[in-house]
Amino acid sequence: LNVISRIQNFVNLQNANRPLLFEVGYERDNENSQSIETNYYRELTYNIEHAVHHMAIMKIGLREVAPYLVIPPEFGVAISTIRHKESFVPVR
Repeated sequence: LNVISRIQNFVNLQNANRPLLFEVGYERDNENSQSIETNYYRELTYNIEHAVHHMAIMKIGLREVAPYLVIPPEFGVAISTIRHKESFVPVR
């Protein structure tokens, strides 16, 4: 919990709009790269969304190897998906 608290404090102290330059290269045969302008919170948001993706994969694996474990239904589901599902009123 101490580590999580330290990470939380670090994130909260950062400049949300601090510009960043993301450099990426996808070609195996050369080192050409492309630069993409972004910012701190955009990258943090991407990491959160990517973590949810990995949690979804973990949920699949846990259901296969340990079906006796109780996994919350929201685990591995994006908050936007949860809100979307909750917006539907059941038809009776």
